[in-house]
Amino acid sequence: MSLAANLHESLVTCTLGDQSAEASYERAIAKVEGLRLALAESSGERAMSNAILAAGDETESGNPIAVFGPQTGYFSPQILMEFAQHGGGVDARGASFAGFPWVILGRGIDHSFSATSAGDDIIDIRVLRLCEPGGAQATRDSTSYLYNGVCTPMFERTDEWTAETNLTTGANPNQKVTRSILRAPDYGPVFATATVGGEPVALAIQRSTFFGEPDSVTTFVAVSRNEVVDPESFFEAFNGLTGVFNWMYVDSANIAYFNSGLLPKRAAGIHPDLPQWGTGEYDW
Repeated sequence: MSLAANLHESLVTCTLGDQSAEASYERAIAKVEGLRLALAESSGERAMSNAILAAGDETESGNPIAVFGPQTGYFSPQILMEFAQHGGGVDARGASFAGFPWVILGRGIDHSFSATSAGDDIIDIRVLRLCEPGGAQATRDSTSYLYNGVCTPMFERTDEWTAETNLTTGANPNQKVTRSILRAPDYGPVFATATVGGEPVALAIQRSTFFGEPDSVTTFVAVSRNEVVDPESFFEAFNGLTGVFNWMYVDSANIAYFNSGLLPKRAAGIHPDLPQWGTGEYDW
C-alpha cells in the first residue's frame, strides 16, 4: 500500500472532537449537495459563468464576436460594480470588485476580455507531526510541528471583537466573538487536529496563492493601459495571474483563451486528492 493510501486510511479513522471524520465528511457533502440543488432549482441548472466566442471565419460579418456571461450574482449583495477609467494612459470600461481600482472584466480601446471560474487544484491538506520544542511528549494541544527534522513553532494569534446586532437589548446584548488562529509558516492555517497511528497531528490548508493575491494586479494594469493588443500579449499579461480562472479575449481580428493560476508541481507519488505529510520531504 502506498504512503498516500496508508495516510488516508489512518485519517479516515481518526476522530475530530467527539465526531468521527467520516461522519463529518458525510455531513459536509450533504451541505454542498444541498447548496448545489438550491442553485440549480433557482436558476434552472444555469448557475454558472459562461462565454461564447466565434472566430471571424465563422461569422457572417467576417469579424470575431463574443458573448460573455461572468455570473456572480447568486447571492446578495452583488460583488461587482461597473465603472470606466479614462486618463493618464488608461482607457477601460467594465466591472470590478468594490474598492479595486482596475477593470477586471470589460474592454479597452480595441479589445474585450472576460472570465469564468476554473477548477484547477491549488489546495492541499498537509498533515503536520506535532512536537514540543523542549522534547516533551506532544499532544493535540501542541503548537509546534516537525519540519525537515526541526520542531518549528506555529504562528499564533487571538482576535476578539464585538458583533453588534439590530436587536440589542438588556436581555439580548451584543455578542463578543473570539477567534484563535494557528498557522504553520511553511504551509498555512491549521483547521483541525487528529491522530495518525496514535500520534498527534495537525491538519493545515496549503494554498499556492496565500500572500500571492496582489501579484495579479499588474495583469489588470496592463489591460487597462491597452498594452494587450493581440493573443500573444494577452497570454503574457494573464500568465501573471495567480488566481485560477478561464480567460477569454477578443479583438477585431482574433479570439483567444487562457487558463491562469499559480499551479503547484507536486512531489512524485503524491495523490492530489488525498492528505499529504507536511514534514518537508513532500513539498511542492
